[in-house]
Amino acid sequence: MPETIAIVPLPEVGHLNATLALARAARAEGHRVVYVTIPDMRKAVEDTGFPCHTYFDDVFPLGSRAAIDAGFRAAKSRRALARVAREYHASQNRMNERLLAGGCDELLRGLGASVFVVDFLLPMISLAAHGLGIPSVVFTSTFPTSIDHAVPPNHSDLVPAPGLPSRLRIFAAWQYMAYRLTRKALRERVRAPFVGRVKTAESVAAMAAKAGFPRERISFGTFYGPRLEMDEVVLLPRAFDFPRRDEPRRIYAGLSVNDGRAETPLDWSAVGDRQVVYCALGTRTHRYGDLTRFFRTLLELATARPDLHLVLALGDYARPEELGAVPANATLLRFAPQLDILKRAAVFITAAGAASVQEAIFFGVPLLVVPFDHDQPGNAARVVFHELGQLARLDDGAAALGARVDAVAGAPEVKARLARLREAGIAEAARTRFGLEVIDRARERGTR
Repeated sequence: MPETIAIVPLPEVGHLNATLALARAARAEGHRVVYVTIPDMRKAVEDTGFPCHTYFDDVFPLGSRAAIDAGFRAAKSRRALARVAREYHASQNRMNERLLAGGCDELLRGLGASVFVVDFLLPMISLAAHGLGIPSVVFTSTFPTSIDHAVPPNHSDLVPAPGLPSRLRIFAAWQYMAYRLTRKALRERVRAPFVGRVKTAESVAAMAAKAGFPRERISFGTFYGPRLEMDEVVLLPRAFDFPRRDEPRRIYAGLSVNDGRAETPLDWSAVGDRQVVYCALGTRTHRYGDLTRFFRTLLELATARPDLHLVLALGDYARPEELGAVPANATLLRFAPQLDILKRAAVFITAAGAASVQEAIFFGVPLLVVPFDHDQPGNAARVVFHELGQLARLDDGAAALGARVDAVAGAPEVKARLARLREAGIAEAARTRFGLEVIDRARERGTR
């Protein structure tokens, strides 16, 4: 019977894109799918062909998210950075206060949804739906964040191996994570009078009590904030994860690539038979510091290797004029048509974001991974574990990068492993219907 499924992603394009395969599968089965997000994300959602409802338009008016991002990028002093952080923290706290006061209940109830599919980074929305008696499924666009001493934390670049030494290193990584969280909490409290603080843990605890959600089903000590024990869909292939124990309320959605998105293809006429080396480090490279030196090294590699053609996506924060001479066998872009390029690429140099790694697997492109933050080190560790490529370093010289490119480009054993993982991920997506299986379970289970 057709029903309404409401999807609530973190308001970033990457988190939206991660849900699209599931949303399209639901629509293909006759369900109505709606998205709920802030005004700044409305156009991105509607461009995918799904209807969008916005919440707290007065807290997050159109343009506010872009203004905050621009403020962080432009801040040149501690005082300026503190001002932008204070504004951001205040907006998050206002949203949580409004949710606690029932300020989103009318919207959530009015959607007529039989189930909410909510980003794991938005536990307050899941709890609000729970309080209204509407089942929720938590989705993650990264690998599971629950504490599990059999595998390293997602933010760690540890590669597990058999034997006691590896187990001890993994245990130490979890202990170090706990130390970092404690240090972070103390630092936030010290800085709170100057920059404010998002009171996430306090808000989640209060919301859980109001909604009747058992406190023992909340993990407060995870790297990404409070984590709810609910039915969970991991929007990644199980075969790409580390070996770990199964959880009864968790499924993997399989390989999920938004291969239908509109892109303007590159003109390949001048490339000839050169091997294409594609580098894109994501859309938020301002978080990673100055990448000018690394980009110059890539251009040095292209200059020294006329048998290669470099396609370099600079993003918003680097300028071609800062990089010096650009050889004829290099194409510099602000943003790249990634799917079109991956169809041709011999190697993909990436920060190891989950979506980019999945797309590399889908198109069978060996990887050089340069991880920075969040889940990128963990994704890079999985690339190494499954031997889908190599770890590269920002301080690699042109010769070292060239050697890494040669080691993975077209290597038959790497291509074979990518093909097997692709096949397993596609089969899993068919078996779980891109994660709809867990939504069926949640409807049957209700809010238990």
